[in-house]
Amino acid sequence: MKKVTDLSRREQSVLVNLGFHIIDLRKEKGYSQLRLAYKANISKNYLSDLENGRRNPSILVLQRIADALDCDLVALMETVSPEKEKPKGRTLYEEYLL
Repeated sequence: MKKVTDLSRREQSVLVNLGFHIIDLRKEKGYSQLRLAYKANISKNYLSDLENGRRNPSILVLQRIADALDCDLVALMETVSPEKEKPKGRTLYEEYLL
């Protein structure tokens, strides 16, 4: 299995965009990382790594996250194209704090 650091730039971009989308959906629901992690039956550290593009989750983990967010898997993945970029002028940490 490849480490995230061994992935292509495009693959890394997909993971980062997935993380941004999970953050957006989590904040829309008003969930903390701890609450979402609990509802999805994953660790808070794993969720944090996922939101920061440092994990490549299985489809089953993604389904649990989608279920915890009350959305379907397609909705979770719909904006994860490599073309999506983080908002200009903000670091990932600043986005996380919003």
